[in-house]
Amino acid sequence: MRTIRRITLKLNKAKWQALNELAKRYASEKDRHLLVYNSDQRFAQSESERKQRDKLVARKYANPNGLQARMWKMAHKEAYETVSRQWSAIAESLRSRVKKVWSDSQKHYAFWLLKSPLRQAQLTCGFADVPTHFGVSPVDQQPVRNYLRRTSRRQMGSRPRVKIARSICLDECMYEIVTHNGRQYIKIMGLKPRQRIVIPLTGNTPIRGNIRVVLDFTNQRVEVHYTATVKTTPRLTGEVCGLDAGVSEVFTDDLGNQYGLGFGQTLGEMSKKLNDKGRKRNKLHQLAKKAKAKGNKKKAWRIRKFNLGQ
Repeated sequence: MRTIRRITLKLNKAKWQALNELAKRYASEKDRHLLVYNSDQRFAQSESERKQRDKLVARKYANPNGLQARMWKMAHKEAYETVSRQWSAIAESLRSRVKKVWSDSQKHYAFWLLKSPLRQAQLTCGFADVPTHFGVSPVDQQPVRNYLRRTSRRQMGSRPRVKIARSICLDECMYEIVTHNGRQYIKIMGLKPRQRIVIPLTGNTPIRGNIRVVLDFTNQRVEVHYTATVKTTPRLTGEVCGLDAGVSEVFTDDLGNQYGLGFGQTLGEMSKKLNDKGRKRNKLHQLAKKAKAKGNKKKAWRIRKFNLGQ
């Protein structure tokens, strides 16, 4: 499995504003649920993401961000899984620190506690679960609990929050792929029922499963990220063939056949583009250097940050 990135065409003002507003509301909803699950006690009592979601539905939860039901549920799921992954990362770092001086039953108990994010959260809150399928005495449990609780709190660090509103996660029911006049389009769920946002895509490949729509603020377009199974290329068999790498073409075999004849033109265009970019950046470097020499550090800083970037 690998992540595939599909890029859309540049969007018009109306569609861009609609997607920008949708991303802001989605991020706000996700952050709202993150604040809840960042509480160790609330996360420890959650049992599972599905049960917590069902409780919200039973209470007739009305999200304050105006999202459709399926979308706020996806934001809730993302928030829960984000916190769960943080606990899993802490568990991974603690597994290698399990004390060698502990008995086998204590090590077994420690690994059992670290296997579940819910057990870790419960342990941090002071009410660790007790296994039923293997035995460990209360005397052996106490040092394991104390050590893991103390170390988990040290490893926790800052809690996850949504800092930039630039992406939306969608399941298969929240988007539709259509083709018209050879162009592929994706219709994604918006803020209003039965009014989807139609986005033109570049390329033409099948898109399935959960996807992530990422806003590209620089180019006013969208990237669609999804996972797909990549077929492995079988090993070549047959007679050995000699290849000679070239500049105008990719390579030539020992029979004189040439492959990738457009390589030279592409390489030349890319070289010209990089040279032009390099000359422009050199001018900006000189402007920043002169501004700094004259004592205008703010101007030099602005040039480096907003013009040169990374």
